[in-house]
Amino acid sequence: MLRIGICDDSLSDREQMEKFCEVYLKEVKTEYEYLHFSSGEELLKYCNRKKKESIDILFLDMEMGEIDGLSVRDELKTEDSVKRIIFITNHGESIRMAFGLKVMGFAEKPVSYEQIGKWLEEILREQQENITIVYEGFQRRECVEIEQIEYIQADRNYSVLYLHGQTENILTPQNMKYWEEKLKGLFFVRVHKSFIVNLQHVVNISKEVKLRDNKIIIPVGRTYRDKARTKYMNYIKDKVRRRV
Repeated sequence: MLRIGICDDSLSDREQMEKFCEVYLKEVKTEYEYLHFSSGEELLKYCNRKKKESIDILFLDMEMGEIDGLSVRDELKTEDSVKRIIFITNHGESIRMAFGLKVMGFAEKPVSYEQIGKWLEEILREQQENITIVYEGFQRRECVEIEQIEYIQADRNYSVLYLHGQTENILTPQNMKYWEEKLKGLFFVRVHKSFIVNLQHVVNISKEVKLRDNKIIIPVGRTYRDKARTKYMNYIKDKVRRRV
């Protein structure tokens, strides 16, 4: 079941987006559920009440009333109530401010069926990917969502998983070599003998790694620097290509 949120202060725009979603999802034979919101306030109230019922993809108008789309994004960045956001805007120059952890991309009004279909295809593809890592804990098997991991740090023969928006982190009995192999082919890169970072949370890699919502300084080792920069640039290029 795909849960779709549409937040726009224009009723006609909401109805048009729902129509496009319905046509596409019937074509690909996917069950779905709609949630309509006429303001950012209404959306945030829903998210506060329904923390366990997350929205898979949210089509979010940037230009609304007191709480605009960017403010909504900032309120939701550490919450699990919305997984992915597509910004809808009247002004192309606003796009550069729209990026963030949960943001998949953007579309300018009037939104077309092709644009809606593109993002629904992308979210369905994401759902089919392995988004959960299963590993052996100290007493039993554990699992963690890939996107929640900001970085992994060595702790002697163990490792610590630092999770986005969480105050408690996870100590695991595996070493860094284990995690480097376990996460191979995903959005992770080793930047130091003691650190692996999730590129989904990275803003920049130079002599150190800057994370989007974390002020910790992560060093980049000389032997890892070129590979880390190359993988990060390839990741960014791929994200831009898929958003355009």
